[in-house]
Amino acid sequence: MFEAYCFYARHTFAGGRPEKAIALYEQAGMVRPEDFQSRLLMAQIYDDLGRREEAAATRRRGVAMAEQHLKWNPDDARATYGTNTTATSTRSGITRGFRNCWRG
Repeated sequence: MFEAYCFYARHTFAGGRPEKAIALYEQAGMVRPEDFQSRLLMAQIYDDLGRREEAAATRRRGVAMAEQHLKWNPDDARATYGTNTTATSTRSGITRGFRNCWRG
């Protein structure tokens, strides 16, 4: 069910229905509460809609979830990429993002 919500959300967003995409990503998050990717994608949609506070809160949650995921899965490229690009896109996270880029 999780994948269905995510794929439908992507399709809906690409079709110009961002509000519906957010609702579908929220459903995906309920099915798989540990998923960080749907939160990070939602944050980007909130940004696109100019909903900065919701974007920032959702992004912080997604990054925290990705960082937690990386503790158990340090080689997960998606989680590493998600924390790096998301952290470097916010002023408060620039240093942390660069630190993540250079960790071995």
